[in-house]
Amino acid sequence: EADKKIALAVREATTAQAKELEKAKAGAAKVAQEVAALQTAAANKSRSAMELSAMLAKEKLMRKLADRKANAQAPVLQELLETTVDDLEAARLEEEKSKLKEELSLMASSISTVQTQMAQKDIVIMVQEGMLAANEWLSHREMHAIEGHEIHQVDHPGVDPMTISTLIELGEFFHTFDELTKEGPMVKEGTEGIEAVHEGAAQLKSLMKSFATNKAADKEEVAKTLAHSEKVMRQITVFDKKMQESNAHMDEVVNHLNSDLLDEVVRLWVKAKASAIDSKYMTPMDNGVLEQVRERGSLATIESNIVDVAGVIVRLGEGYIHSGDSVAVGGSGLDPLEHYKEALRCFCVARCFNASDARMVMKVGVGFDDCNLFDESIDMFKEALKLWRRKREPPGVDAEIMYHLGEAMEHKGEKESALEVFGEASTLAAKVGNSTLVSECSRERGVILSDLGKFKEAAKNFGIACELNPTVPELTTAHAMSLKQVGLVNKAIKKYRMAKALYEAQGNSQFVEGCELEIKECIAASKTRRASSRKEIEGVESKEDIEEEGKN
Repeated sequence: EADKKIALAVREATTAQAKELEKAKAGAAKVAQEVAALQTAAANKSRSAMELSAMLAKEKLMRKLADRKANAQAPVLQELLETTVDDLEAARLEEEKSKLKEELSLMASSISTVQTQMAQKDIVIMVQEGMLAANEWLSHREMHAIEGHEIHQVDHPGVDPMTISTLIELGEFFHTFDELTKEGPMVKEGTEGIEAVHEGAAQLKSLMKSFATNKAADKEEVAKTLAHSEKVMRQITVFDKKMQESNAHMDEVVNHLNSDLLDEVVRLWVKAKASAIDSKYMTPMDNGVLEQVRERGSLATIESNIVDVAGVIVRLGEGYIHSGDSVAVGGSGLDPLEHYKEALRCFCVARCFNASDARMVMKVGVGFDDCNLFDESIDMFKEALKLWRRKREPPGVDAEIMYHLGEAMEHKGEKESALEVFGEASTLAAKVGNSTLVSECSRERGVILSDLGKFKEAAKNFGIACELNPTVPELTTAHAMSLKQVGLVNKAIKKYRMAKALYEAQGNSQFVEGCELEIKECIAASKTRRASSRKEIEGVESKEDIEEEGKN
């Protein structure tokens, strides 16, 4: 509220100063007109006085010449007359010039004072506008630092894991932190404001120095202008100090939060080592980075940069997902959800270390989807898509995000929406030449269309998936099943045989047997259909013959 009042006061002061500036400009123009009028009037008066004096002197001397009848002295008198007139004219002209010089000197001094005041006001307006933008930026940074401090106070990691909600808050905090310190529009406006403030300060110092040495200027005006300039300079000094304090406060908060996150990373890695996730799914280099995190406990002392650390944590999360999948299919009776939750925590931490990367936000969405938190997953994918569209890089990531969004919608039961999203994802993937993703989207569309009873469209999509990825037996099997459901059993038999060959190449005997059973069923169905068709044809012919005999 205090910042808002200050901002309002600055705007009102800026408006008032702009009005004063307009009045000053109008006054200067009026003064210039008066100077021009005075100069014109002085020149006219001087000319009239000289002409009148010359006429009077000439007339007086001519009378003397006539009275004395001193024709012999005419040349002498004529020379005297001309000399007297010239002297009188020169004297009066010099006097007028002296007066005009004094008036012009005063007017020039007044104009110089007004121009200096106008320049000072322009600089002050520039400085105050810059400080307004910079103070707004500073205010948002301070409020954000307070929010980060509150998050740090709420949840400290250690033996117990950080809550998912806290990690999500931290991800949002670091995303906003990037916008307020690196690449957001407020950074640009605030930086330009600070540059304007310092540029104005330099101009103001120079102007104050030249104005203070102007002896012809009005002393009262000089004192008033200098006092105003000094006040603005003090405001700039106060602002610079606040900016330094704000930077120090923000650094302190971010360091605390990074320390909390690294503690969580260490907890996740220690747990992964206990389950052999580190050796099964991670490289020695990745484990070396995490060992540095455990030993040093600070991002500043880790040899890898923060983006690389985020990538290592993502791979740790993917290791937890693989471990959860193994538990799910292993029949051990254990709950894989705990592994998926730890994977989600890994993705959330990685997002905090690289908050401006849409792929990190997408990973958090994948984590939520694996934990069956579909609404949260859909929200994350939409946020990732929004973030990607701001930079449109790396290319093709939008197609991946749309694909995962379609999966989350499908898992939630929104099949029609998922069908549409998979179609958009396929189009985006095709634009960047990602045939694998196009195949995956077609497969998912085929699955949904089969569930909706649209077997013909499903067969078409499975066919596209097989053409793009012909070495995957599961796709070929799905295509064969959809063809069988449509009634194209001969084509289905062909596809089942192709799938059987692919399974044999993999050494998967169980699925080979499944394909053989499907082929036998299709052959039996084909024979039954042919027999049924033959009977129908024979039945029609017999009926026609009977009708023909009856007519005869």
